[in-house]
Amino acid sequence: MRHLLFLVLAFIIGATVFYQIPHSRADSSVSEINIHMPMESERYRFNNRAWVAGIWHYVNITLNESSSPSKVTLILYKGNSIPAIKNETTYYSWEYDGTEWRDDREYGGISFIDPSKCKIAGNSYSFYIGTSSFVKNRNPDSIDYENWTLAIKVDNVELTSIPVVMEEATSSISVSRADYTLRCEPFTETTLKSSQKFLTTNTGNVPLRIFVSYNKLDSRINTSNFNTILHAGEKLEHSIEVETTKWQPGFVSISGTIEATALYVIPTGFISFDTSLTVANVPNIVIAVGHADYEIEEISNGRITYQYDKNIEMNYGERKNITAYICGDGDITVSITNTNTTILNVWSGEELIENIQHFVIHSTNSSEHPITVQLQANKPNVTAYLIYTIQMGNESHIYTTTIKIGPEQKVEKKQDNSMLYIIVGIALAGVIGYVAYNQIKYRR
Repeated sequence: MRHLLFLVLAFIIGATVFYQIPHSRADSSVSEINIHMPMESERYRFNNRAWVAGIWHYVNITLNESSSPSKVTLILYKGNSIPAIKNETTYYSWEYDGTEWRDDREYGGISFIDPSKCKIAGNSYSFYIGTSSFVKNRNPDSIDYENWTLAIKVDNVELTSIPVVMEEATSSISVSRADYTLRCEPFTETTLKSSQKFLTTNTGNVPLRIFVSYNKLDSRINTSNFNTILHAGEKLEHSIEVETTKWQPGFVSISGTIEATALYVIPTGFISFDTSLTVANVPNIVIAVGHADYEIEEISNGRITYQYDKNIEMNYGERKNITAYICGDGDITVSITNTNTTILNVWSGEELIENIQHFVIHSTNSSEHPITVQLQANKPNVTAYLIYTIQMGNESHIYTTTIKIGPEQKVEKKQDNSMLYIIVGIALAGVIGYVAYNQIKYRR
């Protein structure tokens, strides 16, 4: 009898202790919880799920039970216990009652659930919900946060709860250096491509849609990986292609503007962060329209362009034609001088110029006018200069081509061995004759 009483007492005590221990049906009732922004991956902070305040999120709950509950409720609250004062900065509740997805509270006419994007599939419930942007930005150099709790109830019974880090919404973008210098031949149509790339990085925690536009030739510039989504923390590389027209010589300067717009922002009366960002003067593109390896000079506020070779090499004794080009609308007076070389001829277009100290060119915008100087390098191992003076109205500009002339090449004279060959030939003939004579004489 004593043993029986002891067993009964032990059972009662054990049962009492068991029911006093807090326990959860989470392990047996909730198989999966997932929180993420649309098109984004689930994020973690301090090993807990992160939720960005003021941005729409999917909260996906998968239950293990095969039977369908009549109501599924999500409760999100600040701290570790439900606060006494419930408002947009402390408490949210949403539910699905088998027919309708709705807020469980009133928020001044603002809804923090979008029923059109909520769905159920089997035992999985997908809530499309969010909060106001209540997390205060106390430190502009970091993303501020608060510790909250997400509880899951089925038919008014709490199955489980998990800690959630509520972050302030931050939209931010950084752009690497993006200065391009491209080159094309005058009056030609081509597509310019650069191997150089620039980088955009989403340095915030909100996905952005990024665009780029240009102050000129916008329809002729293709910039890769724009008009697309830049996910939180993502980096994208961008390349540039420019379709040219038949441009006259000179420089074409183009400036871009990058715009980024935050996505999935909940429309409330107050939004605590910048939802639209602008990065001006990025990228910058300069197209040099001119012949390869030529210097391009713009005169008279770009009305006239002058192209010339800045550095040339010649061999001693060599003759070479050196050509410069003028383009633009107006009359230009040209003067040419030189040192350490001999100017043999000068042509303006196809016209042979007699007075190279003063001749006039009638330039137009529709074509290049060549100036060709024929030089002879008659001094070895010197630096020569070809000097152009370009005058338009009261403007005068001097440009210099530097010419490096190589040393004199010494040619070794070959020795004339013809007399030696004659003597050797005579001696050889004498020996052969002597041998033949002896053979005939002694044979007899």
